[in-house]
Amino acid sequence: MSGNKSLSLASSETLKGIFTVAILICHINAVNGMLNFGLLGTAVQSLGYLSVGGFFFLSGYGLSFSYNKKGESYFDNFLRSKLLFLYTVNIMFIVIYSVRDIVIYKAFSLPLLIKSFFIGGTVIDKGWYIEVQCLLYLLFYLSYKFFKDKKKGTAVLTILTFIYILLCALLKLSTTWYETALCFSAGCAYAFFGKDKKVNTLFALPVLVLFLFTLYFGNAKILPEALRISLKILSSLIFVCLIIVITKNINLKLKALSFIGKNSLLIYLTQGLFLKLFSETVMIENDLVYTLAVIGGVAILSFILHYPTEAIRKSLRKS
Repeated sequence: MSGNKSLSLASSETLKGIFTVAILICHINAVNGMLNFGLLGTAVQSLGYLSVGGFFFLSGYGLSFSYNKKGESYFDNFLRSKLLFLYTVNIMFIVIYSVRDIVIYKAFSLPLLIKSFFIGGTVIDKGWYIEVQCLLYLLFYLSYKFFKDKKKGTAVLTILTFIYILLCALLKLSTTWYETALCFSAGCAYAFFGKDKKVNTLFALPVLVLFLFTLYFGNAKILPEALRISLKILSSLIFVCLIIVITKNINLKLKALSFIGKNSLLIYLTQGLFLKLFSETVMIENDLVYTLAVIGGVAILSFILHYPTEAIRKSLRKS
């Protein structure tokens, strides 16, 4: 099976750019409430976890597409070039945020620092994402390295992800840690088994209706908590189905968003520095000025950190 080819690199990078902007807007709005107007505020709030689900989907898709193309040799350097790179970036930001906390906020927590190297807590603001991404990369490696059949590998990956979700729930971690994790498995399945054909746009209508249903009841605190969270998880999976429908019919390619998408990880990890800096340290009360200051700070620092990050990536690929 050749795998799905309709989700091009250009489309993936553009989607990453869209998700990055959406997450940044969501987190800025969580601080200043600038867009909290009825349904608009609810929609902006939902952008955060849906966009993260989109990132996990694209990550699973990208890894699986490369594995499909390169075969077993893909795993020869996987742990070093993929997982170790991501983990090294995590360590870099653990240092940056720890220095910030000690120097600016005179705060230090050894238990939280230790958790930062594993999973379940981190000194990095919004940094749960990179911890979960590292775990999913590891589960991907274990699933497909030891189960050569892609159907079995995908089944194992999904089961391991379910176990992770159950453990998070039992440990009473915030649902943020697990509500979008299955989107990674969905990306793998799409890369391996998706058909490279256009989808009738009429198919999007029932999918959209189901998405809106699960989105509403998954976020509105009406139903019992376990059922609500289950629907929220389902809404993230249906959301990536909508992404599939869109990319099968439209070739997304926007240079500005693609550029942002290429730097999405650094933008995501630097945002917490400026969200807190301009709301707690150098307080900016004007909502628009605060928004521009955060965006400007994130843009500058992520640009600066791009160079050492790429140096790390190249070094791990060569070693």
